[in-house]
Amino acid sequence: MQRFFSKGEYWFGFATTKRNKKGQSVVRLVWGRILAALALGGLAGWVLLTLAGFFFVRHQMEFKEGNYLNVVLPWRWDLYRESLGDAHVQKAFEALETQDWRNFQLYLRRGLAHSPANMEGRRLLAEVELSRNAMIEASTILKRGLDFEDAYEEPNYLEFSLPVFLRAGEEETIFALLEESSRRDFPEETKQRIALFASRAAWQIGDIERAREILQEYELTDSADGLIFALRLDWEQGQHEAVLSQLRQWLEQTPRNENLLQLKINFLTEQGRLDEARQWAILYNLRHPESVQSTLTLMRIDLKLENHERLRRELTNLIESDQSTETLRNLASVVRESRDPTLGEILLEQVEDDHGDRVLAILVALETALASQSRDLAEKWFSMAEEHPEIHTQPARHAYFQALALVWHQWQGNDADANSSLNSLLTSVRPHPEPALRAARLLTEQEQFSPALRILREGQRRHPLSQEFVSAEARLHIRSGDFDNLVLVLEQLLEMRRPDPETLNAAREFLYSDQFFFRSQRQEVLQHLAEKT
Repeated sequence: MQRFFSKGEYWFGFATTKRNKKGQSVVRLVWGRILAALALGGLAGWVLLTLAGFFFVRHQMEFKEGNYLNVVLPWRWDLYRESLGDAHVQKAFEALETQDWRNFQLYLRRGLAHSPANMEGRRLLAEVELSRNAMIEASTILKRGLDFEDAYEEPNYLEFSLPVFLRAGEEETIFALLEESSRRDFPEETKQRIALFASRAAWQIGDIERAREILQEYELTDSADGLIFALRLDWEQGQHEAVLSQLRQWLEQTPRNENLLQLKINFLTEQGRLDEARQWAILYNLRHPESVQSTLTLMRIDLKLENHERLRRELTNLIESDQSTETLRNLASVVRESRDPTLGEILLEQVEDDHGDRVLAILVALETALASQSRDLAEKWFSMAEEHPEIHTQPARHAYFQALALVWHQWQGNDADANSSLNSLLTSVRPHPEPALRAARLLTEQEQFSPALRILREGQRRHPLSQEFVSAEARLHIRSGDFDNLVLVLEQLLEMRRPDPETLNAAREFLYSDQFFFRSQRQEVLQHLAEKT
């Protein structure tokens, strides 16, 4: 080994011998060589480590677009993380096209974790939450996107977010966007859109004066949407005949305007003038025979008129002419609301076996049978649903099935199966609140209060900002005659924004009952209800 080192050097040259003042031979460390070796070793280790990580991500996570320089240089890590996230979002879109739901969710959430400023991915995740009727969660996802400049550079993102914010009760967020629009060089169309939603937000919290001020300041009544909203404000303030007269004049000038026709029908329906509303709906349908919306409008009025014979004809005709996903989902909503198993059967018979929404048709038919307590049909369609493979592979459909299975087993007295379905449903309340609400409603109607209350309490725990579960619990206590718990729930509901007026009216009628005349809290709660309605 001595040939590799100078005389008197040891430990690979990191030490050497020298004589001290006393002439003694001592060993001294060569710190320059040690530090240089450590630096080189550390650099080599860093390169090897980052190479290993780079190739792992490249092959195991199939991220072939990555740049190694973004891995080896720490100040470029954010770029690498962002590009990795963008690649995962792209894979989520690819998984969506092939209906690979497991990888779709995996790639989408992983992608946004790495690239939170990816507005396409954020919007897609919000759409997933909206499909589950999880409005608060969708709003939160979109609101977090406003922390990034990309949200303001993509007007489509704001366009998509505004109605979600409005429905979720995020009025302050909309007002903040209105202020932001005055500081930014937005397109005029975007500014007008934000202002319109700000005016609606002001109306939603009861500030009619502010709503009108925004309409005037931004000259929103020059647009069709602004004009229609101004009519809505007048209607809310009791100017019913003036509004209907104005609509009549405008419809004489533009008789084919779908928005005005729809508004006229809606106002007449709100007044309970259903026969007149139906005449206008027929006119709407005649003027726009190709419009699915005109047929759906007519069906909803026939539903209110409880004319199920006409509903059956309209349902059959519409399904024969249009089986698009959007149309079938709208029809499913009408059929579900009708609670008519004959309509459920028509829907199921008309939707072909190989159609993507066949599962939805089966579940809606089953729900109508359970709602109408048609035992034979419920048994038939429950067996059909249980055997359908897609019901158990699509999480949203499976949650819907478990909700209906719980109601069916509870009705049959199958306690073990009912408990199994209940436990499964409770674990799905967070991502899928709508099926849980349907199960609770059906159980309440069958006076199965205990499992219904468990579902609603879990829903409130999982969705503390949503009032749907609170309203449903109030209706449960009204149905069960539970005064004390109703009072507690009403206190919670009245503190929330935009309480459901139908629930409040039902509560008022319940509390006016003579049996609660001497209850000490009765008058206080009734007064609080009067202030809110």
